[in-house]
Order: sequence, then C-alpha cells, then structure tokens
Amino acid sequence: MRRRWRWILRCAAAALALVLLYFAALAFPQPFFSQRADHGNFRVYTRTPVDPHLETVLDEVTSRLSASEIYDPSIVFRVFVAETPLWYTFFNGPYRGAMARNYEIGNPIYLPALSSDVERVVHFDGREESTASILAHEATHTLVQHAIGLLAVWRLPWWKKEGYAEYVGSGRLRAHRENSGKSGVDSSPVPGAYDRARRFWQHLIEVRGMTFREIIDAQIDEATLEAEVADHER
Repeated sequence: MRRRWRWILRCAAAALALVLLYFAALAFPQPFFSQRADHGNFRVYTRTPVDPHLETVLDEVTSRLSASEIYDPSIVFRVFVAETPLWYTFFNGPYRGAMARNYEIGNPIYLPALSSDVERVVHFDGREESTASILAHEATHTLVQHAIGLLAVWRLPWWKKEGYAEYVGSGRLRAHRENSGKSGVDSSPVPGAYDRARRFWQHLIEVRGMTFREIIDAQIDEATLEAEVADHER
C-alpha cells in the first residue's frame, strides 16, 4: 500500500512539474525561436528572417498605442510568430482558432503567421487581418494589465476588456485625439461582439467624455449603454 501511494505521489509530482514547465514555456518562449528583430519597444521572434518592412508596421502600431492615456513607452512588447499550425496549437491550445493571443502571464503576444509583405496576420484556416490592428489590439491588453493589474483584468466585463483593445487597435482613438476623422482608421470588418464593445468605449470617451479609469471603475449597465449608443448613432 505504501509503495502504491509513493508511486501515485511521484506521478502527481511529475505531472505537476510538466504543467509548470509548460506554463513557463508559454510565458517565456524565447528558446523556441531562432530569429529576433527589435524595433522601438517591440521584440519580434520568428524562426525565419522577417521582412524589414515590419518596422513600418510597428511604427504604425506604436502610433495607435501612444494615443491611449495609459500608454507606457517603457513597456517592451514581445511578439512570437508561430509560423506552423503545430507550434500555434502548442502555444495556444484551445485558443488556436484566434487570430492572435496575449497570454496574461508575462504578456507574450502570439501570432499564427505573417503574409510575405508582413502587412497581414494570416491564420492557417485562411483568414487574414491587418497586422497593425491585430498587434495594437493585443498590445493594448498589455497596457491595460500594467495599468490596473492582472486580477482586475480578470474581473472586467468582456466588453470593457475587448472593447478598449479594439478601439485603440483600429486607430479610432488616435483619430479622435488628432481630430482627423477617419484618416488612419482600420474599418475592416471585425466580429460583431468586438465591434459592439468598441462602440461602447468610443461612445463613453467621445460622447460622454469619460477617461479610461472612469470607465474601468464605473458600474455601467450594459443594456442601458447599448440603448444609449444605438440612440446616439441614429
């Protein structure tokens, strides 16, 4: 009986060690990537050399992020391009269908693949989206986590978490700050829930004049806000 329990405990300890090792690999996956390109406060990790044009894309991402009142130029954003379905599944597991992922522990940003001109993030199922928008969206999650903390992020309603990232990522917040209309705004179609959440944030900032912190802290009834936004957009 004692031997059996010892065997069970050893197996449990080995399983726990493997789980911890896996999560450590997700947070700090640099050893899995042979190439690294640095530009501004971005570090992009790949297995094949990246087109130098990526620097122009990253400049656009930084421009969108810097419009946010919580932008912190000291933060380094780590981006990892999986390049194969197997590696993307390894790093994302049940989230492998997403166009990108920001893992909250350490904030690595995972992308499936990039187009040859690096202008588009390419998923293995054929979907494509703007690299600048995807990266600005995911990097905004990092900014929010640094601003309010991980536990607070986990407690946020979905629309607060994803709506701000979409608002910043699309370039609409920058356009509002610069009073430039639709110049530099990515109006590509996004899933309806993300667009709805973005419209909530856009209304609260541009119409109500609320700050990021005020929106995060406010107890806002989602149904009431939706009706208010719809009435204003008519």
